[in-house]
Amino acid sequence: MRRLYRLFDLDGNKRVTIREVFGGFQQATRGTAKERARFLFRLFDSDGSGDLDQQELYRMLLFAQSKHDVDRYEAARLLSVLDKDKSGDVDEEEFVEGVAGDDDALAALSRVLGRTGIFGLAM
Repeated sequence: MRRLYRLFDLDGNKRVTIREVFGGFQQATRGTAKERARFLFRLFDSDGSGDLDQQELYRMLLFAQSKHDVDRYEAARLLSVLDKDKSGDVDEEEFVEGVAGDDDALAALSRVLGRTGIFGLAM
């Protein structure tokens, strides 16, 4: 539940209004490539650290695949591609720049939204 609040509390006031829910939904489904990438980043940053570690990337890949044939090697490979500063984690800017610039990656990851059940629809 806290993750949903963090995702939709756009102004950071610890309250989620119906306008913020609709705004988040709009951003996730019809926003620019960067807006959708930011939404996906926040969705999978499960610990709220502001970085995606290898485990969080692995979970993201599992959700994005229609078959569960993703292995940790793929998550490590994705981490090495997106982690431009070689810190061992992917921060929001690295993720947004890496994913928003790749239409295929963004489309595949956007399917995650349907699989999470957040919006009750498949994309």
